Amino acid sequence: MHVIDLTQDYIRYVIQQDRPALYEDSLPQLFEHYYQFWASRSSYFYKDESEIWHRSELVRDRLPFLEKKFSNKGLHLEQVEVVLFIGQGSSNGHAFLLDGKWTVWLPLETYSSLFAVDVFVSHEIAHALHYQRQPDFFSSGTKKRKITFSDK
Repeated sequence: MHVIDLTQDYIRYVIQQDRPALYEDSLPQLFEHYYQFWASRSSYFYKDESEIWHRSELVRDRLPFLEKKFSNKGLHLEQVEVVLFIGQGSSNGHAFLLDGKWTVWLPLETYSSLFAVDVFVSHEIAHALHYQRQPDFFSSGTKKRKITFSDK
């Protein structure tokens, strides 16, 4: 599993320089997807640097443990990328296709405990694994699927 951590970019460009466009330029495909389907564009309001670093470390430090749990079940994450970033508090993450790889995106503001990390990061990784095996199921996060159950 490869991790792209945008924490430092957020602190530099949003908190210290008040230039959020530069932060979003650090991974434009992510922010295009995020703002198109998952969040309303507005001012970033997470400004506590120590809390942001704490959450980044909380998630980052737990990723090897989660990767091992997946691997122990035969689910290998070599082809999965993970992006750590700060968003708008509108989602706890999902996955999207980035440069040919299913990439999990995790807005750090939503992860305040190991329990949340274990449950939701695992869930988001499962989305990426699901889309690897069934890419047609991915709907960019927008298309509502009508699921019907029948006896047939």
